[in-house]
Amino acid sequence: MKMYFEYTKTTKGVKKIAALILVVACTFNAYAYRLKDGDVTVVNGVITHCSYDMNLLGNRIEIPEVLDGQTITGLGDNCFSLSGKIREVTLPATLKTIGSYVFQDHNLTNVILPDGIRSIGYSVFSNNNIETVNLPNTLTTIRNSAFYNNKIKSIKIPIGLSIIESSAFRNNRIEELTITPNIDSIQGIAFANNLIKNLLITNTLHFLGNNAFSENGLEQLTFEDGCKLSQISSSCFRFNKLTNVKLPISISIVDQYAFADNSLLTSVSLNSGLKKIGKHAFQRCKLTSVDLPNGLFYIGSGVFALNSMTS
Repeated sequence: MKMYFEYTKTTKGVKKIAALILVVACTFNAYAYRLKDGDVTVVNGVITHCSYDMNLLGNRIEIPEVLDGQTITGLGDNCFSLSGKIREVTLPATLKTIGSYVFQDHNLTNVILPDGIRSIGYSVFSNNNIETVNLPNTLTTIRNSAFYNNKIKSIKIPIGLSIIESSAFRNNRIEELTITPNIDSIQGIAFANNLIKNLLITNTLHFLGNNAFSENGLEQLTFEDGCKLSQISSSCFRFNKLTNVKLPISISIVDQYAFADNSLLTSVSLNSGLKKIGKHAFQRCKLTSVDLPNGLFYIGSGVFALNSMTS
């Protein structure tokens, strides 16, 4: 009996200790771990490497403004390639640049970029679960695939940005997009595979890349008066739900598959300045007739294939 009692007492003690450890661990993990000098390598204000025990210290981190006696102004390429997934990060107000792949393949759900940040690198936040992100007006560079494959719902382009690079916001859930007047170029597949319903092409935009807005469910496409675009690139608006398209006078080329697979498209108004329509540009739509402008000198194969054309 005595031995049994002592064993039971010991067992209960072990259970209590285990429960206490669990409570402490859960409580600790609820707070962000503030990085220390020994966790990082800093060169000229840029963190080039970070290493800390995520299992022990948690997946929520805070990057202070000063580490190793230096003001933190940059995060170097791949500097947070850790054996674990960061869930939350607080960035320092002093930050100016974030290099490439820094937070790729982590588990971030929200990103707050500090005012004063100027550039973010290639694939820096790709393959996370980001739902909200702010883009400060000081931001002048967003590299390829920066926010690729997340869950972002709304984006307002900062006034300091002039180019949106390829795949920058591809594979998200963007429903609302505000393109500011300073945007000059939107490159290939920049906003492909989102949920944008209405789109205004501003009169300062000079270039739209291949597949820039494909696979969105676009229902309304408007070109602002004085539009500067000269070309609708390949598959730019493919796989959407447009019902009518009116091209501005500035457009001279509609490239291959540009409006293909808009199965609800029943009306197209081609402008008098149009010179070339690439192959399959309006394939698999619902057109019955189209008036071709007199200046048109090239029509590719299958431009109106799989429609219901009568004239």
